[in-house]
Amino acid sequence: MRRLCLIIFFAATLHAQSTPLMLGVLEDTRGTYTNDPSYRSVRAVFYKVGSDWKPFDSHCVSEACLQKLSTDFPRETTWTIAFQGRRLGLLKTRIPAAIDIDARVGQQQILATGAIPTVGDRTDEFSGFQDEPVHRPLVAISAPNVKDPDLWKGTPFDAPTIALVKNEFRQKYPKITDCEVEELRDYDDIDIKILKSLTSKTGWRLVLTSLKGCDIDDLRGDGLKLQWFTIDPAGAVHYLQGNLRLVDAGDYDNSGHSQLLFMIDDDNRGGYVLYYNNFQTQAAFEYTFH
Repeated sequence: MRRLCLIIFFAATLHAQSTPLMLGVLEDTRGTYTNDPSYRSVRAVFYKVGSDWKPFDSHCVSEACLQKLSTDFPRETTWTIAFQGRRLGLLKTRIPAAIDIDARVGQQQILATGAIPTVGDRTDEFSGFQDEPVHRPLVAISAPNVKDPDLWKGTPFDAPTIALVKNEFRQKYPKITDCEVEELRDYDDIDIKILKSLTSKTGWRLVLTSLKGCDIDDLRGDGLKLQWFTIDPAGAVHYLQGNLRLVDAGDYDNSGHSQLLFMIDDDNRGGYVLYYNNFQTQAAFEYTFH
């Protein structure tokens, strides 16, 4: 009996070592063709190696490459679904036999027949390039790490912070275009809209801004609709990134501090970006729709 217990212990240890901690997203997806129904799945996007998060491979230029990607993920995974530091449920998934298009990379089929966790109704907020209402994406983690120790939460806008962010916005974009012609133009502070403000207990702050217009180097006309800035505990403002929507914050690797997961909302580009180490480090999982 003792020998059997040791065999079981070592087998479990080897399995744990061979299966990394994974971060995924429970998401709504439109069907491949016009009349195909939408469906829900869990997309595996990042895995942990040492102290770093790494993206699963998502770039392919051939059908053979797409088929191989299916073997890069564990065959079956049990995910903890989380939102705002709370556990919403468990989902078991299985990888598909093959991946047909880039936009399906990392997606796993949900095996459960019961209710799938949801938050709110379908809206356009997280529809991205799909351009149809969807349920907001929810974090899926292969371990029960759901807490948000940094306590990120929405905070009211205040005049000093707004002034600092708008000044940094101008440093980043001194002039813009109207997205249709390359002619440069000026804009007023009132044109910069403050959409969202969040603060953590560690003193960091996130501010989401928007401006009707395009960067002078933007050749696609995506606009400056989702521009994020950070403010560190000392009050310094820094540009973070554009075309992102905040999904959630949580300590997904049980490190003692929260990571922040964003969804990419861009023209013919989807995926997720994970920020950690006080925004000093990021991992990006990206794919194209066609």
